[in-house]
Amino acid sequence: MGLAATGCRTLTSARPVGYESVVAVLRTIDVDGDGVLDAAVVLSSSGGRDGPSRATAAIVSGRDGARIRTLCEGVPLEGDGLLAVSPGDVDGDATPEVVLSLRSENEIRCVSGSTGRIVWTSRLGTGNGSYGFAMETVGDVNSDGTGDLAVGEPDLKRWWRGATGHVHILSGTDGHVLRTFRGSMGDAWFGSTLAAGDLDYDGRTDLIVSGLSARGEAATGGEVNVFSGIDKEDVRSVSGPGVSFWGGEVVWMRHATNTGRPGLVISELPWKRESLRRGPGGSVVEPVRMFVVTGTLNTDRKLCEGLVGLVAVGDVDRDEITDFVAADQDGSGVGLLRGASNRRSWTRPTRVGEHVEAYGPGPDLDGDGADDILIGGSSVEGRAFLELLSARSGEPLWTAEYP
Repeated sequence: MGLAATGCRTLTSARPVGYESVVAVLRTIDVDGDGVLDAAVVLSSSGGRDGPSRATAAIVSGRDGARIRTLCEGVPLEGDGLLAVSPGDVDGDATPEVVLSLRSENEIRCVSGSTGRIVWTSRLGTGNGSYGFAMETVGDVNSDGTGDLAVGEPDLKRWWRGATGHVHILSGTDGHVLRTFRGSMGDAWFGSTLAAGDLDYDGRTDLIVSGLSARGEAATGGEVNVFSGIDKEDVRSVSGPGVSFWGGEVVWMRHATNTGRPGLVISELPWKRESLRRGPGGSVVEPVRMFVVTGTLNTDRKLCEGLVGLVAVGDVDRDEITDFVAADQDGSGVGLLRGASNRRSWTRPTRVGEHVEAYGPGPDLDGDGADDILIGGSSVEGRAFLELLSARSGEPLWTAEYP
C-alpha cells in the first residue's frame, strides 16, 4: 500500500505512459469559507518514456471539487507515490498544514495549507528510498500544542540480509526527531505500516507498527507491535491466527464493539507454499482476510475476505460500530463495509479502463449526518478525477476532473 495516513488510502496499479490520476486524498478544513470542508489531493502525471512521474499537491473544494490553490508541483514520484497527512495548524494562520512524503528526494516536507510555502523539511533517512514509506499522525507527543507524526523507514533494499527497519516520531512544529523505534533483528519491513489511536483506553495515543520479518532469503511472516502511549519500553505484540503474512494492513477502529471499546483491523494473507495461487505475472491472488482485534489484543472475529485498503469512516449505519470504505482485491469496485458484519452496504463498480487509486472521508455535503466519501483515480479517458459519494447510498454528489 502506498498510503499510511490518517483517514485516507492509496491503492497502487501499473500506470501507462501519459497516465494522470488522483493518488491521494486528505480532508482538511473549510479553506474557501463556503461552509463545506475542503480536501488536499495529490495529482500525478507520467513523465513519458524517459522521465519520472511527477506529482502536484493542491487544495480542492469540498462543495464541487474545483481547485482552490496549488501547494507544490513537479515533485518526482517514487514507488507508490506521494503520501499526505496533516499535523494541524503549525504556522498560526488558522489553516492546517499538509506534510508530504517525497521518497524520491528522501525528504519529509511540511507545506502551508494556505500559501504552499515550505514550513519545514526533514531528511533523516538513509537515502534508500524508504524514508516516508508510511506516515501517520500521532497526536501531540511533546505537548507543544501541535500534532506530531510517525514516519516509517523500512529497509526495503536489504530485507534478505537481516536488516532492520525504523520508525521516527517527528515534531509537527519543526520536524525534529522526538524519538526513534527500531525493529528487532531481521524485521526489515518494520515501519511499512503504521496506525495510531487510544487502543487501551487510557487517554493516550498508542502507536501501532507492523512489518514482515526477513530470515535468510525469504519473508517468514510478520508481527504487529503496539507501543502504549508511544513509549519504547511499553510494547505488546499482536499474534496472527496462523502462518501468514500478518499485518500488511493495520487500521485503528474507534468502536470495535457495541460497548464502545476501540480495536484494530489487521490483514492476513495466508502463506502456504503448496496452495498459493498466482495470477498473470506471478501476482499472488490468494484472498486477503481481515480480522478485528480488540484492545486486549485478542482476535475477536473475522471481518471480511477479499477486500483491501480499509479506511475508517465513522458509524455510517448508526449501529455503534465503526464502518469502512474498502476496495475489492481484484479491483472491481469500492464500497462501504459494515464494521459489525461481513456485508457491504453499497459498491461503486470500477468502470472498464478506469483506475480508482485513493479514497477517504470527505465533507457531509448531503447533510445526512454521515461523512461522505471522496474517491479519486484515473478516468476512462486517462484524466485525473475526484468524486464525492453519499456515504449512505453510494450515489455521486459531484465529479471533478483535473486536466
